Amino acid sequence: QKARLEKEVKHLFAENAGAGERNGLMAGALALRKGRSILRVASRDSTAAATRQACDMFGQLRRVVHVLEGAPAMVICNLRTPAGLVNGATGTVVGAVLRRDAADQDLRGAVSAADVEYVVLDVPKYCGPVIYPGHPTWVPIEPTVVRHKRFKGWERLQLPLVLAWGIT
Repeated sequence: QKARLEKEVKHLFAENAGAGERNGLMAGALALRKGRSILRVASRDSTAAATRQACDMFGQLRRVVHVLEGAPAMVICNLRTPAGLVNGATGTVVGAVLRRDAADQDLRGAVSAADVEYVVLDVPKYCGPVIYPGHPTWVPIEPTVVRHKRFKGWERLQLPLVLAWGIT
């Protein structure tokens, strides 16, 4: 019973570092167990200076997001409030769709957020229009642009998602 809880239940952490460590370990274990790849998505920032800014300056949009089929994920901003796509909504990654002309790599081994068309997330509490017939809770999550808190000319484009085995 304890082993199942360790593996399956979301863990709440006081700091991002602990949650990130758990998410990394669990994503690696899932990738090995299922023979899947982890998609590493780098943000597209408007300036080099914006790239060096912390995620809290861009509405919590991370510099790098990892996406893995079958992984729990959490939405980190309000996307469609009446449909239940709100900050903190959780679901499971179904897959990711890259743009046909995707070739840009901002960080070694990562695709640019500009090259991600969308990630399909199965959100059990989604109550909006059905996008995928036969799968009423599957929704496409597109990269979003957020302006810097103080320097409004700086922008970050990134998926508004984080892995959710460990959350803060």
